[in-house]
Amino acid sequence: MATLVTSFLIYACGVLIVYQQQRNEFLPERSSIAAAVSNVVYGAPLGTVYSGVLARFLDVTVPLDRTFAQARGRELPTGSLLGSTTDGNGIGYIVVASLSMRLFGPYASSAVLAMLVLMGLSALLFVWRYPDGRSVVVVLYFTVLTIMLFTPLVWNSPDRVPYPIGGALYIPNYPANISIGGIRYFSLVAILPAFHLLLELADTRISAPRTTALGFVAMGAQVVILMLAVLVRNSAAPVIAAIATACLLFVWFHRNEPGAPYRILRRLAYMAVAAAVFVWVLILSVSETYVIEGRFTETLWHRIFVSFGLSPEWPFGNLREVYDCTRSIPEGLTSGTEDRNGHCILLAYAAKHGIPPEVIPTLTYSRKYDAVLREAFFDIARTYPRQTLKTFFYYKPLLIGWSIQQDLDLKLTGIPGRLLCLIVAALGNLLIFALVPSPASTLRGYGVVAGSAALLAAFTLPPYIAVWAMPYTSADLVFYCFFGLGLAVIVAIKMIQRSLVPSPS
Repeated sequence: MATLVTSFLIYACGVLIVYQQQRNEFLPERSSIAAAVSNVVYGAPLGTVYSGVLARFLDVTVPLDRTFAQARGRELPTGSLLGSTTDGNGIGYIVVASLSMRLFGPYASSAVLAMLVLMGLSALLFVWRYPDGRSVVVVLYFTVLTIMLFTPLVWNSPDRVPYPIGGALYIPNYPANISIGGIRYFSLVAILPAFHLLLELADTRISAPRTTALGFVAMGAQVVILMLAVLVRNSAAPVIAAIATACLLFVWFHRNEPGAPYRILRRLAYMAVAAAVFVWVLILSVSETYVIEGRFTETLWHRIFVSFGLSPEWPFGNLREVYDCTRSIPEGLTSGTEDRNGHCILLAYAAKHGIPPEVIPTLTYSRKYDAVLREAFFDIARTYPRQTLKTFFYYKPLLIGWSIQQDLDLKLTGIPGRLLCLIVAALGNLLIFALVPSPASTLRGYGVVAGSAALLAAFTLPPYIAVWAMPYTSADLVFYCFFGLGLAVIVAIKMIQRSLVPSPS
């Protein structure tokens, strides 16, 4: 138990050191932060945002800490009250940022602290439910996250690097794109509760320990943490499919065991009800504009459509003429994963259907916008099937391997000395955990953990085929690489230990 607590404390200290070192500006999260400040400081309904507050937070020429200081003094102009943000990020991060500011005040660091609270709560629930060998998930989870503080996800500098699709690619600053405590980092927050729920389904014993009313409360709390993480970062949603798939597999494997399929399905039904209730509460709590305009979750088809730009042949054929938007975007459809390619499709659609120019900005990243891009995607896929298939099943898989390779380049020079001490402490703590004698049943528990990790990793891949992988979007894939390696080392140590020293009865 001491090693589990220590693993979290080491990671938390590392996060706070990195935050002080980096002072990240949370660029992709600015609109959501503005909505949270509007709610917490200025009393606006949850999800709405004052136009003046939004404009000041979107002014990236002003340091974020200075804008927060002005917000705490209520010095920001309010302006008109808008029913929603229009950044395509959905409601998830607004909820996280609002809760964090209520807990820790309107500071840039509040989101980081709230993320640590969510992780710590998830770990506490996990260890309470599984105080046996399966708690290896917790110590490995925080150890791997500590190791990832030494990857380019935290320490890279903008540069041009060899690109697997050809030529060289300018790599932007990773920390600016995956801030610790930011939207993309929440794909990592979803992992621990997903493990917990998978192990609940795997435990088919009639008298499984701690499956009491409190056990179901813990399960429900993990569902809430998972759903919140998924609403923040939709690419984490496939873990829900992984849990459903695991349920079907366990029902099949235990179909001849009396009562086992019922117990498994009952737990899955409880998880589904808890998730539905939580989402419904959020729907009732936030501005109805998010539901009416389809802004409750992240934009889906925008990212899928924009991924066409990964192909060196893009734009295919005469698509520049088919989707002519040069009156507003002079370059029209262009190569690369540019958001303006999606905007170009909307502009062409608006011109064709007589939508007034002043209405177009209100449609961006809405349900209508997603529908327009979905229709354009399938039209292009039917017209250019070869280019579409090559983009999705050749170029994108290349990017997955390349992104993982880029992120596995650990940086141990030029790092603050106190951070280096933490990685040594984390690895030493993990070794102590591995050396603690355990019963023979522990290895069987490790087998379930390994299977769960493999299933989660497999279901993490589809979003990178549907959209695309970049080094700063692939943190969860990198996590599973380190997690699998760490689990293999621990199992090897346990097996050697068992062969040399008789295990206690």
